[in-house]
Amino acid sequence: MTLSISEIKKNLVSYKLEIFLTVCLFSNLYPDLPSWGYYIILLVMFILAQQYGSGKGKRAKLAIGMLVVVVFSSTVNLTLTLRVAQFALVFIGTLMFSSFKFYRFKVRMLRCFMWGFALTAPINYYAHVKGINYQLYNWRHLGETFTLDFSGFTVHPMWLSAACAIATIFFVYQMILIWQRKGVIWSLMMLPLIYVSVMVTIWGASRSALGISVGAALLLVYLINQNLTRAFGIVAFIAVISVFLMPKFVEGATRMQNKKEVKSLTDNSRGSLWMARVEEFTTSPLWGIGFSATGIGRSCRNRLRMAFYSVASWIVRSYISYSTCEACYTTFTLPS
Repeated sequence: MTLSISEIKKNLVSYKLEIFLTVCLFSNLYPDLPSWGYYIILLVMFILAQQYGSGKGKRAKLAIGMLVVVVFSSTVNLTLTLRVAQFALVFIGTLMFSSFKFYRFKVRMLRCFMWGFALTAPINYYAHVKGINYQLYNWRHLGETFTLDFSGFTVHPMWLSAACAIATIFFVYQMILIWQRKGVIWSLMMLPLIYVSVMVTIWGASRSALGISVGAALLLVYLINQNLTRAFGIVAFIAVISVFLMPKFVEGATRMQNKKEVKSLTDNSRGSLWMARVEEFTTSPLWGIGFSATGIGRSCRNRLRMAFYSVASWIVRSYISYSTCEACYTTFTLPS
């Protein structure tokens, strides 16, 4: 059954809020969107949790307990900032309140989110074909060594790879559904989209995103079928196609191959980050170092002092701007 243009328009209108929130979600991925759009999602989720008359769900006590721990740890370590309020909105919108109507909205919103990731792959594949790479423009002041990776229309190659890895899993899921409902022939139309998403992931040069997406896709095939014979047939089919496409994958993986081989845990940025987190945990295993804080000892306090000064500076500048506007309004509205 095919949808008419009027039905497609009707569906788009019915999903207008979910589509708007999807645009807000990708505000951190695409440079031309305002970066604060992400916070609109948290606010909308909080409002809808109240509007739909949601009652406290089974996980409300868990959410409250987590918030108490976060607030206590941040207070003890003098790291209590507005990020804790952001974290609270996430918990309120996902764990503390529940209703069937609210659940249906979250499912619709997640469906739009997944299609947003799916569209990211062909859009940035087009960018690669046309030679568009935002990283060349964004990092040109840092030197040529920072212009090797491909980010397409997005702000960072690693983020692009992660988004297209999700797209790969989504396309494999759609292929399985079509295979089950309409047969093998109809499912073949998903293969070009899977190829596009995998290629963009490879161009982004994230080995972790590529490996996890392939592993998750294989696991998804098994979980949906719950039949080793059928799952093996689907995996074998994808494997045969991949063999023919392997030269293309290898050609696009030049940047992956040129990356420095890791000799120890601290030789790469990810290993360094993990070691820093281990050091923070061993320093304060009971109370932690506070929510959204990094570093230990003087390093941590200095960063927090800078954050405090930044907030204080923002308050002062806002007050000055308000006073200036009030003075201008008074000047131009009062009779002379």
